[in-house]
Amino acid sequence: QNPIHPKPHRLFRKISAPQTLKRVAGKGDILKTENLSRQAQQSMAIARAYHCDVAGLQLHTLAIDTVNSLPLLDPQDLRKIVPVIRDGHALLIQSHGEVEGVPIGNQFIPALSHLSAQCIKKAFACKKHHHRSFSVHAVPPPMKITNTKTFLVEGLKYNWTLFKIETDSGIHGWGEATNWPGSPLIEAACKHVGDFIIGQDARRLDYLWTKVYRDMNWLGQAGPLLSAISAMDIALWDIKGKAAGMPVYDLLGGLYRKKVQLYANYWFTGGGHSPEDYARQAKETVAKGFTALKFDPFAHVNYWYGEDLSDNNGLTEKQKQLSIDVVAAVAKDAGPEVAIAIETHAFLNGPTAVEMANRLAKLGFNCMWYEEPALPEFPDSIADIRRKITLPVCVGERLHSRFMLRGVLEKQAADIVMPDITRCGGISEMRKMANLAETYNVPIAPHNPNGPISTIASAHTMATVPNFFRQEFMVNDVPWRDGCLSHPLPVSNGFFEMPDRPGLGFDIDESVLLAHLGLRTRPTDRTFYI
Repeated sequence: QNPIHPKPHRLFRKISAPQTLKRVAGKGDILKTENLSRQAQQSMAIARAYHCDVAGLQLHTLAIDTVNSLPLLDPQDLRKIVPVIRDGHALLIQSHGEVEGVPIGNQFIPALSHLSAQCIKKAFACKKHHHRSFSVHAVPPPMKITNTKTFLVEGLKYNWTLFKIETDSGIHGWGEATNWPGSPLIEAACKHVGDFIIGQDARRLDYLWTKVYRDMNWLGQAGPLLSAISAMDIALWDIKGKAAGMPVYDLLGGLYRKKVQLYANYWFTGGGHSPEDYARQAKETVAKGFTALKFDPFAHVNYWYGEDLSDNNGLTEKQKQLSIDVVAAVAKDAGPEVAIAIETHAFLNGPTAVEMANRLAKLGFNCMWYEEPALPEFPDSIADIRRKITLPVCVGERLHSRFMLRGVLEKQAADIVMPDITRCGGISEMRKMANLAETYNVPIAPHNPNGPISTIASAHTMATVPNFFRQEFMVNDVPWRDGCLSHPLPVSNGFFEMPDRPGLGFDIDESVLLAHLGLRTRPTDRTFYI
């Protein structure tokens, strides 16, 4: 609130009533000084300064026209505006005219409270011009990053890594870097990047992304570094939205859609690796409003190479038939209107991936996609497999940036791409990847078996791109997923409904995170990935 005039807009209308205000397009509000009292002049200036302050990151101008070189405000009047404009704002003073033959313009004043009386008097000393103007621009000060915090939190499938950035403005933002296995590596990367950005201007979002990526590029172009950059980027977008008083999706260009359609994953944790258990849970999930389901019929929830999986990435005939039976049971009980995504986790060798896709296709089910038939290191192999099967191919959860995605698109290796916002570089990079995919007429469906900030940030991004398909959602999760949030996730009938609050629209209760610290050793009573 304006500490001087709590209702500046009412004040504005009162002053304007005598029609002493002349509106000039592009030049702000211009006042004829001979028609205004000193009190009215000062009040109008304060009201306009207030407007400038609440405008957030945009710059607005207070333009004051003088007649016969009479100043609207003297230095003492200008100092009275100081409480209205935030402390630390800089001012750009422009005077259109000359002082004793010397052009005046663009004098930069570090702080309004230290305006030089001599400078102001000089600005209005000229008697040569009948009309002159004086402009005050409020320039937002740097929003310095003062602290960062990293939280390793227990999730359902693996640890979440959440990241908080604090600034000297009092505004903070939340990000997420969740990846696995090896979450302590992600945690360490976030702490290191967090220390690295202390003192930087939180408003320089794209610059900071590029700086961290390039300064630390010797560590490689993927993995823990990109996860830490992802968390930083998401938190900075949250801060930028809060500072502007706008949802992140508005800063990204505005909504294409108010609801983001989800597909269900981890809906099958209430049973074992059997057709009956999968079919029962599929029906329950569809009853919640989801129209697409994803699961791995080959490995269920156990992914350890050489233990749960063969060391040559093959399947026995018994394993092959079980996977076919599971898919058939799900398709039957879910119904033909429900799309099914087949996850392979890139744990099948090339011939087996092709064989299983073709055998599954004979079931005639509604296949949303066949996911990761080969590792991302082999885009040529993925493209070859795509040509040999009839199921749509989806890849991308291990493509950490647009630079990695480009090769897959150029080789026409995917029908759909699925980058993960906590691994690919955050909101900024996911949107660039979506834009790149659009140039190849390829839809995007974010991978998201992560924590709550990942879900929220992905939805903000996907609400703003034209080639969005669906977003992944963990149907079953720990109770503190909603418990740690200021508002529960707005998921209803298979959609994420976009909030209208500033930033990401959610805050996090740190005490809840600290009550559920991430696991450091593998538990023996359940499948969990540290």
